[in-house]
Amino acid sequence: YRAMGTAGDVYLGGIDWDQRIADHVAEQFQIHHGVDPRKDASHRLRLLAEAEDAKRSLSQRGEIVIRFAMDGQRTDVSLNRAEFETLCGDLIDRTMFTTREVLKEADRSFRDVSRLLLVGGSSRMPMVQNMLETESGLKVDRSLSADESIAHGAAIYAGILMNSDVPEKNRISVSNVNSHDLGILGVDTATG
Repeated sequence: YRAMGTAGDVYLGGIDWDQRIADHVAEQFQIHHGVDPRKDASHRLRLLAEAEDAKRSLSQRGEIVIRFAMDGQRTDVSLNRAEFETLCGDLIDRTMFTTREVLKEADRSFRDVSRLLLVGGSSRMPMVQNMLETESGLKVDRSLSADESIAHGAAIYAGILMNSDVPEKNRISVSNVNSHDLGILGVDTATG
């Protein structure tokens, strides 16, 4: 097997979607209570955690209510998938741009793609799946878990490394693989 192309946006990850929800909730909180919860580090981190839970819930349900409380004040914010997609329209555009770039780098088009396997947590979001299905004309292959597929790939590669005494013609070969995506989240335990 050979990687035909690699691409990624190192400045785009799941936390960007979380941030859109957090900003939306913070703005609603500010409208109702006159205070921006993002100005305090511990409230901002809690808001981001709530937003991440909300993002995951929206992958399963069409509408949710986010309850955020701070200093004895609470705001309930309802959010549906369509609103979430509107909040994140530019992030979807960036994702599509990166997808087009990898196809361009590989000198391929979606006509050359036979299966659409998605990996990573953000690929669970219906807006990502719908965008890729619309753009490619293919249905997303859900035969592997978005998280387990990464482990499957690692297991295959480990098998390759361990099977050095297998005859050359029966070996699987993987070459030219490079990931451009890496994300790190640092949390200060003193504030969050």
